[in-house]
Amino acid sequence: MNILVIKDNHIALQKAWGYAKKHEGSTPLADPIKATTNTMYDLASNTKMYATNFALQMLAYEGKISVNDLVSKYIPGFSDLPRDKIKGKDTLRITDILHHVAGFPADPQYPNQKVAGDLFSQDKVTTLKMIKKLRLSISRVQSISTVMLII
Repeated sequence: MNILVIKDNHIALQKAWGYAKKHEGSTPLADPIKATTNTMYDLASNTKMYATNFALQMLAYEGKISVNDLVSKYIPGFSDLPRDKIKGKDTLRITDILHHVAGFPADPQYPNQKVAGDLFSQDKVTTLKMIKKLRLSISRVQSISTVMLII
């Protein structure tokens, strides 16, 4: 585990403790690797909450983005394809994605080739291409109350 406290643009506290790696699969390591202040951790789904929301808040505060902007403003070519059964990608706003009402599949798993199939990607350029190809799984939900009824 790591902690970093910054006060007045200076590091007030930086410390690491515990282990960065204690197992290889399910097998305990004979010599576990200790955590350092440079150890990187997989935040998994927390990454979306922390990184995306904080970045969007900062960009909105600076006037560089509006959550009411269309997704296509930032991903040119993000629109319905002729083969799409469910239409509406060209009307999706950033706020629709943030509220989980855009109609995207739950988890396309781009980095998992077995699951993602032709959406497989492990780099930014390819992932952007795949996002443009992603089909909506339901029509955009118009309000949070409608989402509650679906659940």
